[in-house]
Amino acid sequence: MFSIGSCVHLFNEEILLPHWIDHHRDIYEEMVFIDHHSTDSSVEIIRDLAPWAKVIPSRLSEFDAQLVDDEVMEVEAEFLSTQYKITSNITEFMWHDDLQGLLEENKEFEAIGFKAYMMVDKDLSLPLDGPLWEKRTHGYLDNETALNSRRWRFIHRMEHGHYGLGRHHVNLKDIKNPDWTILFASFSPWPQAIPRKMQIQSRISARDVSAGSGVQHMQNLQTLDNFYRSELAKSSDLLLDKTFARNYSSYINQRGLT
Repeated sequence: MFSIGSCVHLFNEEILLPHWIDHHRDIYEEMVFIDHHSTDSSVEIIRDLAPWAKVIPSRLSEFDAQLVDDEVMEVEAEFLSTQYKITSNITEFMWHDDLQGLLEENKEFEAIGFKAYMMVDKDLSLPLDGPLWEKRTHGYLDNETALNSRRWRFIHRMEHGHYGLGRHHVNLKDIKNPDWTILFASFSPWPQAIPRKMQIQSRISARDVSAGSGVQHMQNLQTLDNFYRSELAKSSDLLLDKTFARNYSSYINQRGLT
């Protein structure tokens, strides 16, 4: 068995945090959370649900893409001691039913890339009890093939990820396969996630704004609704997708859900 550790950076994530911790507590041996000075109950939730996890206060006062990546790599190197490491957002859930087998089969590579199922809620009345993915199975597989697609995430066995900007590619010997997937809670849970999407724009650095980085976060309620509707138009029932359905069935069985 390979030991796996995860680094996650967060700011006011009290809605998704319980779901993220519950989903990953049996996958990741170590968890490190970089807290960007949350003002909600995020840190208390971590202390309650994952008391063994490390919470590292970010040294940054705003979100600057390059500085965030630099900090992530420093934290990976200093605070994660596992054989494999992965850094993700709190919206990203590992979605592979045999991660240990995948690592064994590809251990000659320094990093393994995962594509994302973009989760987009169609039914806006779904409750938030139980695993987030149990009832929310609507969305689409992001099939963007560009090398630096923002939906690639990587697990690696190096001191840190040697990431390119945004951590969507790595300067390592890597292998990628669209059948290896994560869930990206992009518009799920919806509409509960609206405040989360709206809050970040006031914290993006002037350098990133002038460079056009983080433009996806610069939304008002109307443009955000338009964005949601355009994503919904691409979406369908993911239980009809063979890879999604296989992993879904595996997770349901592991948890004794029906």
